[in-house]
Amino acid sequence: MNSSKTILVADDTEEIGKACEKELAALGFEVSLCKREGDEVIKRVEAYRYDAVLLDVFMAGCDGIEVIRYIHENLAKPPMIFTMAAVNSPKFEEEILKSGADFH
Repeated sequence: MNSSKTILVADDTEEIGKACEKELAALGFEVSLCKREGDEVIKRVEAYRYDAVLLDVFMAGCDGIEVIRYIHENLAKPPMIFTMAAVNSPKFEEEILKSGADFH
């Protein structure tokens, strides 16, 4: 494997996922796309050590906050976590960051 950083992108909108993949790959990142399902994200981060996860907060199964908490509680070296949500609420953003997300 080369020295490029790896990012897992989990979003339910295929267009957003593909746009993220295109832009991040152009910057030199190795990008993997994932269904926007909490259980699938957990399986993927357990199976492969990503440098970062770009995560839609609203997911089927367990939500993004549950996924973030799981990652921090169960991985020895968790990836950086960036979250996305179509919500503009300082209280909601505070809750996401308190759960362990690095950026929202």
